[in-house]
Amino acid sequence: MGDRFQVIVDLDADQADAGRLARRVVERLVAEDVVLAERTPCVLGQPWGHPPGPTGSVR
Repeated sequence: MGDRFQVIVDLDADQADAGRLARRVVERLVAEDVVLAERTPCVLGQPWGHPPGPTGSVR
């Protein structure tokens, strides 16, 4: 297990787009087994997050 993370940014998005884009990103990451859909207390310093999926835990 590592301590790395990746940030995904849409430089053309505004605040009105944020919720819709976040849902699309999570849906894609879940579909590709990078993260699991169910949120758990798996993120240090945050109450909830998406834990690694089978693909995400080996990359």
